[in-house]
Amino acid sequence: METVVVDLNHEHARRLLEDLQLLGAITIRPAANAAAHASLGRRPATFDAIRLDTRGFKFNREEANER
Repeated sequence: METVVVDLNHEHARRLLEDLQLLGAITIRPAANAAAHASLGRRPATFDAIRLDTRGFKFNREEANER
């Protein structure tokens, strides 16, 4: 037996899991720490910064001015 936590993003996924439960393939139980898990909440991912490796890069001003 293996225990996993799954976040359901669509109602289709819930129905699929319920069908598997009817077939006896899985058992769905409420999580013991559901309140703690729900309190984490989801916040949208943000893109704050980027880092590029520029080692070995030489800037050619004349080539850039041609563009």
